[in-house]
Amino acid sequence: MKKDERDFYLWLHNTLKIKDRKREKKNSQNNSNKMDYIAAKIEEVENKIAEFDIENIMNNLEITYKSEPINNNSNVKREQLGETNLIFDKMRKIGKESTVGFYFDDYYTKQFYEQAIFMKDYEDDFDQVIEFDSYRPIYAYMDNLQLRTYFTWRTKVRKGVIDNINWSYVQIYIYEIINGISNTSIKESLNIIIKLWTEYRKFDKTVDRYFSNCVKDYYICNDFKCSYNDIIEKLPIKDNTNDINKEAIMDKKYEGMMQYINSISSYKVTESIFFNSESGELVEHSIPYVFRELDKYFEISNIDFTQILIGKPTNNTWWKPFRNAVYHESIKMKDKVVEVSRTEKYIYKLGRWKSVTYDGGIKYRKLIGFILKAVESKVRELVRFKYKLKPNIDAAAVDYFTDKNLVSAIRNKSFLDAINRGVENYLAENNIVILKKAANKIEQKDIIKRIEAENRVDIILDTSKFDEIRKTAELIQDKLIIEDNIENLKDKIVEDNEIDKNKEKDKDKDKDKNIDKDIDKLTFGDVFDDEYGQNESSDNQMDKSDVLKLRQDIESYEEQSTKENTNIWMLFAQGLTDAERDVITTIINGKDIIIEINVIAKRNNQLIEVIIEAINEKAIDLIGDNIIDINNEIPYVYEDYVIDIGNVLLKGEEYNVN
Repeated sequence: MKKDERDFYLWLHNTLKIKDRKREKKNSQNNSNKMDYIAAKIEEVENKIAEFDIENIMNNLEITYKSEPINNNSNVKREQLGETNLIFDKMRKIGKESTVGFYFDDYYTKQFYEQAIFMKDYEDDFDQVIEFDSYRPIYAYMDNLQLRTYFTWRTKVRKGVIDNINWSYVQIYIYEIINGISNTSIKESLNIIIKLWTEYRKFDKTVDRYFSNCVKDYYICNDFKCSYNDIIEKLPIKDNTNDINKEAIMDKKYEGMMQYINSISSYKVTESIFFNSESGELVEHSIPYVFRELDKYFEISNIDFTQILIGKPTNNTWWKPFRNAVYHESIKMKDKVVEVSRTEKYIYKLGRWKSVTYDGGIKYRKLIGFILKAVESKVRELVRFKYKLKPNIDAAAVDYFTDKNLVSAIRNKSFLDAINRGVENYLAENNIVILKKAANKIEQKDIIKRIEAENRVDIILDTSKFDEIRKTAELIQDKLIIEDNIENLKDKIVEDNEIDKNKEKDKDKDKDKNIDKDIDKLTFGDVFDDEYGQNESSDNQMDKSDVLKLRQDIESYEEQSTKENTNIWMLFAQGLTDAERDVITTIINGKDIIIEINVIAKRNNQLIEVIIEAINEKAIDLIGDNIIDINNEIPYVYEDYVIDIGNVLLKGEEYNVN
C-alpha cells in the first residue's frame, strides 16, 4: 500500500472514531436528563401521597358485616356451567388434526360429522338467545354461548316446538339430519325436514328454495320406495311445475303452460299491454294450436320441435348432492339410478354422481320469443289493435347460423304461415268471430268503389225506428273500435264530393253531390260492420237533425279517444331522458342521423345501441311495441308512430314524416 493511501485510511478511521465518541456522549447526556426527569416525577407523586392521612381515614371508617345464606342454586348453576364447558371442550378436541393434506371442505365436514355424533343426545335449557350468522355454519364457528343457544333450540324442536331463530342455527340442524345424526329412519327424518320447512317458512319464505333442494337431494341419496311425486305432495309448496310442463311437451300436450313458455322466451309476452287487455287471452289460447302446426312443419324438415321447447338431455358429471350444506358421505353407496321425473335423473356409479337433465330450451330463447311475438302480432292484426307488432325472424336466426337446416326452415315464409294458421285454427274451432272494420283509408276507399261498381241501392233508415237503431248502435259501440271508421267516413264524404265535382255533368244527374246527403245514404252497416243493417231498406230517409246529432256523438267519442292516445304518448315522453329525447328527435328530423346520434351518445358517455334499446324498452312497456327499427343501416321510427311521437316531442315544430 502506498503511503498516500495509508494516510487516507488512517485519517478516515480517526474521523469516524471521533464521531462515535461524540454520539455516545450526547446519548449519555440525554439518558441522564431522562433519569433526572423520572426521579423528579416520582418524588412529586410521593409528596402528594404524603399529604393524605391514611391512618386517620381508615380509623374513621365504620365497616359492618352481617351473615347471609349461601346460595346453593348459584353453586349448582356454576357446577352445571362447568360441566357444560367441559363437554364443549371435549367436543372441540374431536377431529382436531392438522389440515395439511386435506381439502378445506373435506376436513371440516369430517370434523363436523364426528362432533355431531358426540353431541347427538345432548340437551340444554339456556335462558338466552345469542345471535349467530355464518356461511355453511358448523360447531367450530360458535362460541360456548352460541352452542348453548343452539342445543337449547334443538331440544325444543325435538319436542315439537319450533321457534324463530337465526337461519344459521337451522342449517346446522339440517346438516345433522342429512348426515344421519339422529335415532330415526330416513322416512321419519324426511318428515322432520318437511315439518321444519313448513313451520320456519312462516318466519322467512326465502328459505323455500334451500329446503326444496335439500328434500330432493335427501330423496336422491337415500333408498325410498315411493316416487318423488309422492314426496312432493307432502311439501308446503310444489316446485315441480317445470318438470310437469316438460313432460307434457314430450307428450305433445301444450295446453296451460303459458307461464313456462314465457319463462324460456326472450320476448315476455305476458308483460305486453295487448296481452293484458280484453283480447289478450286469445294469444294464450292460440299457443297450443300454433305449436301443433309447428310440430307438423318442423317434422317435414327433420327438426325436433320438442327439443326446441325443452332442450336436450345434458350430462353433468360433476354433480354433487347438498352443494350448499355440510355433508359427509360416511358410507359408500351402491351403484344406482334415481329418476326424479322423466326429464331429470341421477346416476351413482363407482363413487361418483352424474345428473341427466333437460336444459329447458335456453339455447332457443330468441326463436321461442319470435314465435310468441308472431302469435301476438297475428291476433293484434285480427282484432285491429291500434299498435302493430313487427316480429323479425332475422334477429333470431343469427344465433343459429351453424344449424343451416333450422335457419332455412325458420326463414322460409311457410314458417310464419304455420304460426298464422294455428291462430286461425283456434278461432275457427272455437267459433270465435272477430268483428272487422275498415282498417285504413285505402281500404275504405276500396269499399266505396266496390259499392259504386255493384250499383248498390241506397239504404235509407226509417225515422220511426231511429230510437231503436240508436240503442243498437250504443250496444255495438261497446264492442267495436270506431275511431278509424269515423276518420274513414269523413274521408269518404270529402273524396266522393271531390270526385263527383269532376265528373261529367250528364252522368248520374239524379245523384246528390252534397256532403250531408251522402251521410244520409250511409247505413249503420257502413259506419260499423257489414253484419249490422246491411240488407235492410226503408221508404223514409233519416232525419237530417238526427244525422247531425249522430255526427256530434261520433266526434265527441273521437275527441275522447284522441285525448287518451295523447296521454299515453305524453307518459312515454315524460319517461325519456334528455339523451333519448335527442335521439328520437334527430331520427324523426332525418338530417345526418348517423353523425348526430353518435354525437349525442358521445356527449352522454353512452353507446347509441344502449340508448335506442332503452327507448324501445320504454315503448314496449306503454304501447307493447318497439318504435325504432335498427335493422337497417340507418335507424328509423316506424311510420305508425311518427306523428304521435312528433306531436308530444316536437310540439308543433316541423318534422319529416317520411
